[in-house]
Amino acid sequence: PYPVKQEGGHVLYDRGYEDAALVGGTVVALFVLRALIRPLVFVPIGRLMGVKRKDDEKFAEQFWAFMYYLLAWLTGLNIAMKSDYWFNTAHFWIGYPHNLLEPEEKLYYLIQLAFWISMVFVTLAEARRKDFVAMMMHHFITIFLVGSSYVMYLTRIGTAVLVVQDFSDIILPLAKLFKYAHWQKCCDISFASFAISWIPTRHVLMPMIIYSIYAESMIHLPVSTWNPPHNFWAVPQTPYTYVAVFCVF
Repeated sequence: PYPVKQEGGHVLYDRGYEDAALVGGTVVALFVLRALIRPLVFVPIGRLMGVKRKDDEKFAEQFWAFMYYLLAWLTGLNIAMKSDYWFNTAHFWIGYPHNLLEPEEKLYYLIQLAFWISMVFVTLAEARRKDFVAMMMHHFITIFLVGSSYVMYLTRIGTAVLVVQDFSDIILPLAKLFKYAHWQKCCDISFASFAISWIPTRHVLMPMIIYSIYAESMIHLPVSTWNPPHNFWAVPQTPYTYVAVFCVF
């Protein structure tokens, strides 16, 4: 929804209320796809890999997570690499508001939002675990971050955060897949890779992003930006809110 034709016929997309219908439909589609693909595809693959029947559900769950994060990371990375903010964090803010998106950018962001909303229903539908409260808090905080950044035209920095966070999330479920298949060497290598990946992603790249939110936004954002009719949704306190959430999160 909300196409905006540019010079030369190129079409970009704005945001609007109808995006909620797209997100809602994607939530249902993801929920149904997950329910179908786990027993029909992932469980048979697990059987071929030597997974015991008692671990079928856990294996299928981790396979779903692995496939989603892999596809999401590759898509987000491709978007980021083609952008002007690729390792130039000032461009998160220069030219704000960034209210027009390429079609793949908009679809990527809305699918990410839909995925995390679907995870709330998945967590509620499945048997309660010891970490139920922590998982629900994680899901709702992520929904807040992705949803609010979309509404306030902060998808550039949101995409960067998702790409950084998703990388480690690919490796952890992969390690668990190998664990349930009893491929011990592959499991050990994957867990070691996960631990190593945590350092550059969470202790180098994320601090760079948080610094940009805290410092560079103050330089490049207009002093008074609350003007929704003209697509200015951020306010001077907005960056501090995100910094606080990231520090706790």
